[in-house]
Amino acid sequence: LSSVLKLSKKTFDPVARIGETVTYGGTVMADGQPLAGALVTFHPKAKDGHMGASGLTDASGKYTLKTYIGEGKTKDGVVPGRYNVTVSRMVDKDGKVVPYDPNTPPMADPSVHEQIPLKYSAPNDMGPYTEVQGAGNYDFEVSLKDEA
Repeated sequence: LSSVLKLSKKTFDPVARIGETVTYGGTVMADGQPLAGALVTFHPKAKDGHMGASGLTDASGKYTLKTYIGEGKTKDGVVPGRYNVTVSRMVDKDGKVVPYDPNTPPMADPSVHEQIPLKYSAPNDMGPYTEVQGAGNYDFEVSLKDEA
């Protein structure tokens, strides 16, 4: 006797897995000036099954977050929760900003380096932190002078 199993194919819905997001953004200043061309990332403090959210700053230092949901897709906003916040901006040897490209590792070019001190550019308990409870803004300032 042969048995035939029917397998139902469940469709994976990454948006449903992430949950509801809220609109969130803000402004990043560096030493009193808008920080353009920087990647702002919200890293979840709890392991909530999502990868956080990020946004690029424009010429006025403003950013709007999008949550990564997998397979190269994003969802506008951020899931409410507690986050360490980082800001990163890569520059070349002449100090020119290297535009963020999610498909190209920035360190692939040895002439490119991080302009923002580690206190702000790596997730840690010394840098910016926020708790997202609803739609809103998180404005903050960084110093480009290394405070080692």
